[in-house]
Amino acid sequence: MGVVYEAEDLKLGRHVALKFLPDDLANDAQALSRFQREAKSRLLAESRAHLHDIRNRRGRRANLHRMELLEGQTLRHMIAGKPLEIEV
Repeated sequence: MGVVYEAEDLKLGRHVALKFLPDDLANDAQALSRFQREAKSRLLAESRAHLHDIRNRRGRRANLHRMELLEGQTLRHMIAGKPLEIEV
């Protein structure tokens, strides 16, 4: 639902991930609400990338997440259009 970029935090000297809510969704109340819920869930979850910051961009509310950068494959790449295998 967001667009993610790798960036460098110049103050702390580390690489981070920046996730933006796309401009075409920035004024969609439902999309903004989902984006904010995602940020809150990151604060509570231990198994995901740690959220460092939630910011406004161009006067909009909470449409940027700055979070820990994790190396690896995207979910889209991992599943390649096939269902995930799960252990029971």
